[in-house]
Amino acid sequence: MQKSGFLKYATLTVLLAVFLFLSSCGTVDDSADPAQDADTLTNDEFIPLDPLVESGTLENGLRWYIRSNQEPEQRASLRLVVNAGSILEMDDQQGLAHFCEHMAFNGTENFEKSELIDYLELIGMSFGPDINAYTGFDETVYTLEIPTADDDTVATAFQVLEDWAHLVSYEDEEVEKERGVIQEEWRLGRGVSGRILDKMIPVIFKGSAYAERLPIGKPEVFMNAPPQRLRDFYNTWYRPDLMAVIVVGDIEPEKTKALIEKHFSYEGPENPEYRPEHPVETAGETEVCMISDPELAYATVELSAKTEPPRLRTEGDYRRSLVESLTWSMFNSRLSEIARKPEPPFIGAGGGAGDIVRPAGNISCYASADADGVQEALTAMVAELERAGRWGFTQAELDRKKADFLNSVEEYYLERDNIPSSGLADELIDNFLKDVFVPGVVAEYELYNRFIPEISLEDVNSYAVDLMPESGRTITLIYPEGAEVPDSGQVKAVVESGSSMSLEPYFDDSLDRDLVDTPPVAGAVVEKRYYESIDTELWHLSNGADVILKQTDFKDDEVLFSAFSRGGLSLHSDEEYIAGLYAPLLQSLSGLGAFNSIQLGKKLSGLSVSLSPYIGRAWEGMSGSFSPDELEVFMQLLYLYYTEPVFSPDACDNMKVRLESLIENRNADPMNVYYDRVRAILSQDDYRSKPLDSERLDGIVADVSDSVFRERFSGADDFIFVFTGNIDKQELEAACTVWIAGLPSGSGPEQPFDRGVRPPEGIVSETVYRGIEEQGRVRIIFTTELEAWSPDIELQIETSASVMETLFRESLREDAGGTYHISVNPVVEREPYPSVTMSIEFGCDPDRADELSAGIFEIINKVAGGELEDKYITIQEQQYRLGYEQSIEENSFWLAHLEDAFGFGDDPEDLLPPDKFNEQISRESVIESVGRYYNTGEYITVVLMPEE
Repeated sequence: MQKSGFLKYATLTVLLAVFLFLSSCGTVDDSADPAQDADTLTNDEFIPLDPLVESGTLENGLRWYIRSNQEPEQRASLRLVVNAGSILEMDDQQGLAHFCEHMAFNGTENFEKSELIDYLELIGMSFGPDINAYTGFDETVYTLEIPTADDDTVATAFQVLEDWAHLVSYEDEEVEKERGVIQEEWRLGRGVSGRILDKMIPVIFKGSAYAERLPIGKPEVFMNAPPQRLRDFYNTWYRPDLMAVIVVGDIEPEKTKALIEKHFSYEGPENPEYRPEHPVETAGETEVCMISDPELAYATVELSAKTEPPRLRTEGDYRRSLVESLTWSMFNSRLSEIARKPEPPFIGAGGGAGDIVRPAGNISCYASADADGVQEALTAMVAELERAGRWGFTQAELDRKKADFLNSVEEYYLERDNIPSSGLADELIDNFLKDVFVPGVVAEYELYNRFIPEISLEDVNSYAVDLMPESGRTITLIYPEGAEVPDSGQVKAVVESGSSMSLEPYFDDSLDRDLVDTPPVAGAVVEKRYYESIDTELWHLSNGADVILKQTDFKDDEVLFSAFSRGGLSLHSDEEYIAGLYAPLLQSLSGLGAFNSIQLGKKLSGLSVSLSPYIGRAWEGMSGSFSPDELEVFMQLLYLYYTEPVFSPDACDNMKVRLESLIENRNADPMNVYYDRVRAILSQDDYRSKPLDSERLDGIVADVSDSVFRERFSGADDFIFVFTGNIDKQELEAACTVWIAGLPSGSGPEQPFDRGVRPPEGIVSETVYRGIEEQGRVRIIFTTELEAWSPDIELQIETSASVMETLFRESLREDAGGTYHISVNPVVEREPYPSVTMSIEFGCDPDRADELSAGIFEIINKVAGGELEDKYITIQEQQYRLGYEQSIEENSFWLAHLEDAFGFGDDPEDLLPPDKFNEQISRESVIESVGRYYNTGEYITVVLMPEE
């Protein structure tokens, strides 16, 4: 969740707590007034709320926020924020705050049972992306992303919010049905992550109520609590003085305010219960937490310290947060450099400052390594903390980070009219819950202008002296069961040894020279073609390359790029396969031209430009993005990828060491074993579908990777280069004649080779027994070889998959309470042969796997037999319309469309607007598609069961 514009703080979440405490990332703005005196450090002037936001409080205490925003047009983001989460539960209510959130979708005064979801889907909204909620320790938040073209739809959305606020039904029958869904959500969180969390949370929150209030709760409570205890929680804490309504989007503020007053001016309780605050002790002696688990693949050691919660209200707070973000960003860059050494002490590492729960902040630093190297990893991490504190950072490091921050805030400012309403709405959540400032883009831009230029090396080095406080510190070591690791005393001794380490100042490995010494001899544009209906141009260059340009004004500061060519790894032998597969990663760790990867990153400081090559099964190419004023740099990078990629033996050693650490115990994870088996069955044990292991790792050789990469990118004549975004046509054409037309030509177009890999025929059923938790998983795969591909076939397949996913959700989740989530993933491939793969997957109680699988086939047979209500077609039509209206205004949509059209030789002007979609999709077409592509006489079922 966005904390405040572009200044973000790492937050300890359930998943992050298990392995990684990610660093904060901040960004900044252009200089303005460098002459700031020392009073800036303690400037207590409060930062006012964004002037574009209208806010107020109703008589009953409910807070409201309204902001007009046209991105996307005719849409609005609504939030109902309840200042009540799991921390307010009684012992016999553990998990009921989360249960209350679920019940909001299972019947209210104005929407019985499933009518709410039915209505919202019928107007085009999707369960999940547009209709959702979450429960945390301290709050519960409900979200709606609604269309606003129709006043009645908007009015109904506000009725939904009101119903959630105080009119949820809590019918006993619906409560009992939902228990199974919640149990399955709880089950998904088990496994290694859940077991580790069970051990970490009591240490992190020692002495606090938070130690016993994980939002998911306890099964023995939420599966057995009387419905009245849910009602008790709801009636006690869901009240106006603990709520906010947030509306951001393409709306009329006065009408919106009237709707808020109409729906939320009801009276709250006469004697509301006091909303307690539960403190977290931030001081204390160092704690050591040792956690082992049989399903861990590698070890992670984390050093953290609880602090007072970050205070973000005044200009002084803002400046301090910038100093903090700059410091941690420099520190993380150092850790990244260490991770790229030939024999790195850790796989990855990082640090940052943020908040864990509302009453406590957190500073943390982690390192991951194989179990044998965890002491070395911890020692290296402690050494870098000590180096930063003892020697500080260099002016060059600070200048680079300032440039990065300035560039990011400049982008944010330039796109101030294109910020999605959902992001703006989420900022206001923290303003209500934590009183975090939300000054708006313009004001924040000005604050950056004022503060960043005068933040000095002394400022960041003063902060670095105590980068990891000793008070309230916890050392956590998470490792595979049975591994030999240092004991708690040894771990503590390493952490305390920092001050006695012999350390040199940081060496700044940078290179100050041009990316390209001499530009190539320019070519020319020899032919142009214009596609009028989509306002797109094709330029054929003198070296055989094609350039596609789609100019847009959707975003002011964005250009997206793609280059692609056919062939891929299908044209290489099995002996070259692994080296070729990892060639792009090895190149990214090695460098370009005269620059190693570290030097290149520093050279590009302060720029948004990004470019990454890939080599797939049947295609190779590059994807990237840049700001319009970075065209020249981007083109030079593109040129270097084709002409001077680097494949360093040292980088190869580094990559293999890090991969070895990841794969050494990968089979300890049941999901890895399960998905490996799925791939093996689907490909009939094809060599290229096997997972990376130590033997295959030996196949990664720098020279072979170099050879495969250079062959795939040997010439530009079979490549298509696509640009979409706000770019000047004349400037791009001039650049293309030099940097793309100046590339060498190759041997001409290639076609992927069909290696003959096919799925098995008939019915294949297999059970994988792995894991110690009572977790089951089912994947049912239908495969069909097509006579030929067509856009209509692909449309029918994707639409039928969406319909079936809705039907499966209603049956297996809502009615049977058997799963938390079920997915239907259709994959339509045109090469190496036209085919369809339909994958249905869900997690469940192992004892119910057969029952729920039978339910899948029952639904398939019913639909194939003609049982399908018209409403499901209406849902598809409305969801497609809303999705199309939004996508057509996005650069990413056009990039993907042009890739497909020109990559496969389709008509780029053949779009599918909603009216055409409605003509091609019908109840009958979906029934036919299900009958054809869900062949119950030929499929694969792979089930995961716990070890016997």
